[in-house]
Amino acid sequence: ILGVIENMSGLLFSGEIVNYNNSILKINNKNIDINKDGKFTFEYDVFKGKSGDNESKRLNLPLLGKINLDLRLSETCDEGIPFVKKYSGSVIQKKFQEISEKLIN
Repeated sequence: ILGVIENMSGLLFSGEIVNYNNSILKINNKNIDINKDGKFTFEYDVFKGKSGDNESKRLNLPLLGKINLDLRLSETCDEGIPFVKKYSGSVIQKKFQEISEKLIN
């Protein structure tokens, strides 16, 4: 076993505020960073706790990463299409990339 990957670590929301003019987006009392084009990403912790961290410590293995809950991930699995190919450049694709790099290095 090379390490632990936490599955369903949170729900990821990405969006865009149309006609953005330095507004502030606040969700659950947390300010959300919005880029100059009005685009944002917000991660909501559906399951409280630190399961991935706890399991990696219990097994004395590194926590390689956390993959968010995303409907598109299960859809691409059902279709037999690699998520990282269909959604290249997505936040989750980047997380898979980071995990892969940790395994290679």
